[in-house]
Amino acid sequence: MTYLEDSAECKSFTEVEDIRAFPQGKLALMQIGGATVGRAVFEPGWSWSTSVQPLANTSTCLAPHFQYHVKGILHVVMDDGTEFDCKPGDVSYLPMGHLAWTVGDKPVEVIDFQGMIDYAEQQRAKAEKTLNRLIMQSPLPMLVFEHDVQNINPLSNQGFRDLMGFSCAKALSNQRFQDILGFTAEEITEISDWWNLAFPNEAYRFQVMHEWSTKLQESDQSEISVEPSTVEIQLKNGEIGLFQVHLSRVETQSIAVFVDLTEQARYNAELEKAKQAADQANQAKSDFLANMSHELRTPLNGILGYAQILGCSKTLSDKEQNGINIIHQCGSHLLTLINDILDLSKIEARKLALVPKAFHFGSFLQGVVEICQVRAEQKKLTFEYETDSELPQGIAVDETRLRQVLINLLGNAIKFTDRGTVTLRVNCQNDPRMQTAMLTFTVTDTGVGIAPEDVGRLFQSFEQVGAQHRQAEGTGLGLAISQKIVQLMGGQIQVRSELGQGSHFFFTVTVPIVLDWQQQQTWATKKPIGYGGERRKILIIDDRWENRSVLLNLLEPLGFTLLEASNGKEGLDQIQRTQPDLIITDIAMPVMNGFELLKQIRQSESFKHLKVLVSSASVAQTDQQMALRAGGDDFLPKPVPASTLFQLLEEHLHLNWMYEPSSEDCQKDSTQSDSDEEVLPPLAVLEELLSLAQKGRFKKFTDLMTDIRQQDPRSQVFAEKILRLAKQYQFEEIEQQLQTHLKSQSNVLGVQFNEHS
Repeated sequence: MTYLEDSAECKSFTEVEDIRAFPQGKLALMQIGGATVGRAVFEPGWSWSTSVQPLANTSTCLAPHFQYHVKGILHVVMDDGTEFDCKPGDVSYLPMGHLAWTVGDKPVEVIDFQGMIDYAEQQRAKAEKTLNRLIMQSPLPMLVFEHDVQNINPLSNQGFRDLMGFSCAKALSNQRFQDILGFTAEEITEISDWWNLAFPNEAYRFQVMHEWSTKLQESDQSEISVEPSTVEIQLKNGEIGLFQVHLSRVETQSIAVFVDLTEQARYNAELEKAKQAADQANQAKSDFLANMSHELRTPLNGILGYAQILGCSKTLSDKEQNGINIIHQCGSHLLTLINDILDLSKIEARKLALVPKAFHFGSFLQGVVEICQVRAEQKKLTFEYETDSELPQGIAVDETRLRQVLINLLGNAIKFTDRGTVTLRVNCQNDPRMQTAMLTFTVTDTGVGIAPEDVGRLFQSFEQVGAQHRQAEGTGLGLAISQKIVQLMGGQIQVRSELGQGSHFFFTVTVPIVLDWQQQQTWATKKPIGYGGERRKILIIDDRWENRSVLLNLLEPLGFTLLEASNGKEGLDQIQRTQPDLIITDIAMPVMNGFELLKQIRQSESFKHLKVLVSSASVAQTDQQMALRAGGDDFLPKPVPASTLFQLLEEHLHLNWMYEPSSEDCQKDSTQSDSDEEVLPPLAVLEELLSLAQKGRFKKFTDLMTDIRQQDPRSQVFAEKILRLAKQYQFEEIEQQLQTHLKSQSNVLGVQFNEHS
């Protein structure tokens, strides 16, 4: 303490900003806080102040021994945890003793100092008692221990043991610690007891001690909080508990706070176990569905295959032909149900992926319309297809999935409509700058409608709404799957419906416009009866005779030389003996499966370029990819669609098919024999036909062409030619021919023709 006549600069020491001793009557008070910079004056015009530096360097004062009194009191106050949180300008006071005065009213010294020391000791004891009570009543397990960190070399064994409290340091644990860990206060009186009991494994004990000691030594502060550690502690009952330990140190004292993670760890383990069980169950379900699909598709291959074969027979009566069609329709319906269940499994596993490809949009829509129009006519419903704008000719999207969505929505509309109309409307907004088209598909019906309380369940799996007898017609998966597909395309199926009035289902997707699309050839109207050129040899390898029989009966009438084998080994022998042009092989076979067969073929210098179609009832994308990676040139699904088989053979064997002449071809030949002159309809009719073709309104286009053929025999040659092109989806060719005819007619009549009118 230094006696000051005028002023002193005030410095800070930890939380204490300023300390002054000044008289208040005969009592000496120590002021803590109220710091000022510069002149500090207290009545009657004098002040005592410390330049509060590290306390050991306190200067001399008027009464020489007074500095030690101040140091003692401050040490006691600070050691017992008394805090003075004084902001600048705030003042707190601590009594120091009584003052002795001189004649000049100046203080000489502080007397009765021991009383103040006793008071400070009492305050310290009181604070310790309060702190101990807080520790003992804490809801968290706590362990308090002391250690002397001075003059310890943590690199030495003894220094390390001293640092972590092995030098007979006392330990204090609270009640919560004793309840959870099981150790009593008598069992852990020293910190060494704790280390030995909690960590009986010496190697693990050393690891934990080293971790904590390293963190403590790396800190250069006098008060630190160590990053929490997660440790396994052996409890009193022998069980192992998992705890997060928060370790704090203040000078020579440390406190460990334990957070019990045992139940959380057990819960997480059970959760992980349940997740693994769920994953295993889900995998078992997927395996079951895959196996079920394979087992169901195998007999379906025979049913649908022979339905296609018998459907080509010319000796069947109309009644028999109708029966064959029913067999094919029922088998196709069963196949659709199987595919729905597999699609749902893919959606749940998030493995359903879209495969965009370029195709002619008008042909695609016309195919959807024709499929659904037949169903509508069977129920004597009116089916309408409308578009209010010119559609892009080519787009890039997953054609199969988009067709699946539209047929599902239209099929539901037809199913739940007993009278009236079902309408498919396609609106388009082209963006030439982005080369995209925003397509809105709307399916409207005049059916039974949907109750408001049922709308929310429409897109849930296995949920069906409506009359009970209609629910029996499906699985309740169609809309749920369709919604997921549309969402993958970037849209959302929405619905507006009124009970008894009908429903509107609609969605919007943005798709790329493509100009390099390839015209899709339809096999529905043109059936091959043979092919030109040299005879081709095909080897069919399958362990089930019915699968081989389907392929044999589809291909034999077309002039192929056909060979058979029941497994991969027999097939390999046939390849070496007969050298076929193409192989169709199954995957799952005894003796040698399809994968091993492909490996043998691709490793052979003589046959590594042989064309191989892999055929399987498994439609899993991974199986198909594995088949192609193993060396297959293409994949042929089972049941085998005849059109897909013919397309693959044309592609890989470079065939030129010969087709059965259609009734239109025969009628054309008959008409042309009577008159080779092509008489065109009136100019206004040609303009209307061109407008319908450009707008993609193919239903109205074909209806108008049919009327022309029936009402004007002179235009029959023209009508038959255009209708034949329409059935082959040659709409670009139709537009070109109509524009050519319009130009010629306009020139004859002297009328200006605009191609884009």
